[in-house]
Amino acid sequence: MNWQGGLTRLEFSVTVAVIGAIATVFLAKVLEAQELGERAKVEATVRNVQAGLRWAMAEALMRGEEDRVAELPGSNPVRWLERPPAGYLGEFDGVSAAASSGAWYFDRRRAELAYRPRLDRHLAIEDGGGELRWRIAPGKGAGQPALRGGASPVVVTTTPHRWF
Repeated sequence: MNWQGGLTRLEFSVTVAVIGAIATVFLAKVLEAQELGERAKVEATVRNVQAGLRWAMAEALMRGEEDRVAELPGSNPVRWLERPPAGYLGEFDGVSAAASSGAWYFDRRRAELAYRPRLDRHLAIEDGGGELRWRIAPGKGAGQPALRGGASPVVVTTTPHRWF
């Protein structure tokens, strides 16, 4: 019997097809994991903004400057963070043309913190825009007492969305 070494064309084709299918599934899962990571990073940034808001309120109250709390809604919450989020571009009047995917910026005209997601395959934004937005609004937050003359400011999303 004369055996020839190596794979036949059929065996090679099947091997390539199987490896291609495995690679496709693997890459899809890697992209999904990266998008989950991006969502977690955005949620952590919003939690940091909420903590910064509480810190700014507490500082104003401890100094007896309750009137300063009324100025917090509409202001740029990045000022209260120890350092801006990665990809923060600064303040702009309106939508920033410079904002690429993965960028944060503060829209002074709308008084909103905006983020342009890098990966949005599993992201559905109700208004169909390509940005997630939050603002500091007057309101009574959960577990926060109302202040004299108004309610405690809270972080609210202005772009209802579902991510995963």
